[in-house]
Amino acid sequence: MAFPIINYHLIRAVLLAPLSVVVFVAVTALIDVDFSDRSSVLRNYGQLVYFGSLIYLTIAYVSVLLIGVPVHLALRRRGYSTYTDYALFGIGGGVLLGIVFGGVQMHFLLVYGVICGWLVASVFWLLVRGEDQIGKPPESLRG
Repeated sequence: MAFPIINYHLIRAVLLAPLSVVVFVAVTALIDVDFSDRSSVLRNYGQLVYFGSLIYLTIAYVSVLLIGVPVHLALRRRGYSTYTDYALFGIGGGVLLGIVFGGVQMHFLLVYGVICGWLVASVFWLLVRGEDQIGKPPESLRG
């Protein structure tokens, strides 16, 4: 009985790539914090990061599962595996999500969508690119 090969690269990419959104939210939350009131800086910053991460992580994980994995499988099936392919689809997915959640009037959500889409797609590509080597012998053993 043949067991299917578990693609650990894809599982790792699906679980870890959306976490890059938390870094982006933490950095951009620094822009919104009022540093003049030192007693509330940490409280305000923590709330911004917590709620922003919660919302964006939910959107990022659902997007990776519903958009990212099918796009990844379609790209691999057709032989496209370059960084540019993944980055363009990530930006396209970010534009789509920015329009869905913010509409065209809310430009900052469109920009956030583009940046988060590109960031998640880039990390996804970095984590999944090793799957090309599944089932192939190491370089030292090739003839």
